Amino acid sequence: MTHRQRLRSGLAFAAAAFVYNALIAIAVTRLWLPQPAWWNPPVSRVLAGLSWMHAAHALCLVAASVPVALVLRLLPLRRPMALAWGLAAVGMVAPALWSSLPLLFSVSPRMQASLAIDLLKFACVLPLLTWLLHTLRRPPPRHAGAVAA
Repeated sequence: MTHRQRLRSGLAFAAAAFVYNALIAIAVTRLWLPQPAWWNPPVSRVLAGLSWMHAAHALCLVAASVPVALVLRLLPLRRPMALAWGLAAVGMVAPALWSSLPLLFSVSPRMQASLAIDLLKFACVLPLLTWLLHTLRRPPPRHAGAVAA
């Protein structure tokens, strides 16, 4: 791979990571739903709020990751999973960790656990969807002379 090809690949990767981050930001702002009245675990109101926040956030994350995973499925890539892990790490995990690093040790353990759950979702959703889409195979074409069983 020449220097120019590496530069183009790096720029394409950076642009893809930026687009992935922007898609998630758009999904969170457009798809976010207020907590419904029926979502009320009997344990506490804090648990109800945090569980709804993580459920709605996961839905938004999946909605933003599906188009990216579809593009990774359709492109003729040698290592789509490596690209999915890289996009997740550079596009979401690193910015989220960088922005929360100054506050990491000054918040409650509950919020630290919430951040850890968010980072885990950021790291795993796109690679998981990419893997799922790559394992779905098209059915083999039927030949005119084949006999159906």
